[in-house]
Amino acid sequence: MNSSIANILKTKLEVLPFVDTIAGLVTVGQKKNKTEVLRFPISRDVTHTDCINGRYTDLIPNDKKTSIIYFEDRGISNAGLSGSRTIYESNLTLVGWLNLKKIGKQDIEITSLVVGSILKVLKMPKFNDGMFQRIDVKVDNQLVKNTQIFSDYTFRREAQYMMFPFDYFALNLTVTFEIDTNCINDFVMGVEDDCLNC
Repeated sequence: MNSSIANILKTKLEVLPFVDTIAGLVTVGQKKNKTEVLRFPISRDVTHTDCINGRYTDLIPNDKKTSIIYFEDRGISNAGLSGSRTIYESNLTLVGWLNLKKIGKQDIEITSLVVGSILKVLKMPKFNDGMFQRIDVKVDNQLVKNTQIFSDYTFRREAQYMMFPFDYFALNLTVTFEIDTNCINDFVMGVEDDCLNC
């Protein structure tokens, strides 16, 4: 469910003017080179064909991108019942990386304005989307700015993109929503897809 929640939030944020590359939930991809195993974020929405075409590196910082935004999964829990609805609490971390030169403002304080713009979008009344009802987004905190934000990934070569004129941030989010199982249609199997072979 966290993947669906992240995609819902992604659609809310992708309209912001500084957003270049945005993904929903990511997973840690791995690729072995001659000396080590490299780890990097890959959008869970990337298809097998996308990977073959090199899209698995879309979320790695480089000087050609204006920004990169994605969500990391921090789990989901049952938060109680409301009549026939079950209340869930989704925990996500929104990670953002910025190329201040491409944004057109090299003042390091621009990151505060970017974060403020994201907060403004996420501060919305409760809303429904598909089977998810009464979605309520809360920003719990902004993580301390250090490279630990990217500790799941091997960004040694990309360390140059963590210093001015580049910047980054991470926000912990709690998204509360309800699901009424009486309103969910029965699952119907599809036809086997041979294209999904690895």
